[in-house]
Amino acid sequence: MKLLLISPFGLTCVLTVFSPIPAVSAEPDGAGKTVADSVAVVETDAAVETPAAAAETYLLRYRFQDGQVLRYKTDETMTMQAMVGSNRKEDVTRVRQTRRFRIEELNEDGSATVAMQFEHVRMELRANGGDPVIFDSSMAPNEVPATFRSAAHSLRQAAPRFVVETTGIPLNSASLADAPGDNTGEDEQGAAETPATAGFAIPLPDHPVAVGETWKTFLVVKLRSGPDFKRKVNLLQTYRLTGVDDGIATIEFSTSVVGRLTPLEKGQLLQATPKGTATFDIAAGRLLTKELIHDSTVFDAMGPNTLVTSVGRHTDRLLTDSSTEPRDDDVASDETPVSLR
Repeated sequence: MKLLLISPFGLTCVLTVFSPIPAVSAEPDGAGKTVADSVAVVETDAAVETPAAAAETYLLRYRFQDGQVLRYKTDETMTMQAMVGSNRKEDVTRVRQTRRFRIEELNEDGSATVAMQFEHVRMELRANGGDPVIFDSSMAPNEVPATFRSAAHSLRQAAPRFVVETTGIPLNSASLADAPGDNTGEDEQGAAETPATAGFAIPLPDHPVAVGETWKTFLVVKLRSGPDFKRKVNLLQTYRLTGVDDGIATIEFSTSVVGRLTPLEKGQLLQATPKGTATFDIAAGRLLTKELIHDSTVFDAMGPNTLVTSVGRHTDRLLTDSSTEPRDDDVASDETPVSLR
């Protein structure tokens, strides 16, 4: 079977394990929407904690410019383990990618239409300590391993476009995915991260905040609760401005599930409750870095006497115009967008 794991921040992985329990996957609903479309409801609340003494406040806003291009380098490593009876499976996945975000249209209120394009993607999957299976976006179609054919197909599609407010909140439901995970070449669909929490942006508060203040966002995720039943679950993300140094804001955040879940539902959210830190250039109005870590274990996610564990780290880093990125195993330069021959 395959266990679909939803992450609102980064890689979505499908872990293949041995079990008679029906597979958990994301399928389109009656309106043709997938989980990726459902994880797009973001609302900002007022700060829940405010320093007692009067303090300097900061208005955190993205300052988009017409024609602006932002390039982010992502590195993600994840180890998935599953135990079903006497069977044990371990997958170690690593993803390195460079994405280009271009501001195509700037509106009067400061919101912008953004197009995202993969410049380079490299994925590696190592199962049970065996030899790694590697995909690189410079490969010709006949060179792509079967495990990553779905990912290669996704990269050949048109660049996604979306509209985002100056607070980083999307105005449309188009999803902005990281590179596809190890979907094993079959027809199961994974969940993409929401636009507001992609490498390009994190949600910002709708009012000025002082160091120590917090704000919240809610994400609505559709989970499979059984073979023919789905339900929506709220994820609460709490952000805190922890410091400002020379115009660079440091923001810490964490994610929790609102409400009670069954083991089957918990298994789909192994990666969905990370903790992390981001840095934000206040004057330039852009995200500089983001780091997330998750470490989760769920018992009985695939039936009685089963155990699933996921441990991972995800980083995003803004590249400057003069950045020269080292290549992975002498693959083609990141300076040209992905073009699968």
